[in-house]
Amino acid sequence: MKRSEKETIIAEVAERAARAVAMYFTDFSKLTVAEETELRREFRKLSVEYNVVKNTLARKALEQLKGYDRVFDKLIGLPVSRILTMIRRHRRKLSRNFPRKQES
Repeated sequence: MKRSEKETIIAEVAERAARAVAMYFTDFSKLTVAEETELRREFRKLSVEYNVVKNTLARKALEQLKGYDRVFDKLIGLPVSRILTMIRRHRRKLSRNFPRKQES
């Protein structure tokens, strides 16, 4: 990946983080492709942004903002982060629905 592409991704992640009401960093590695596809579909319905970003790029983006230094240690271990950028009105609905579906 070219440096200019990396810089674009860093800027986009920083912009999303700056306007986010809530962000979740998740590991969906145990989901099947079908489960992840269904999850992405639900996110789109709820206007939740879902992005897969290399951890180093996510960290560089978050270093530009205040308050995210507490999550840096969570970005260690997997090569990529799956980042959910949430808007206020759907946060409860998503958190209510997703765990229930995963338990069944």
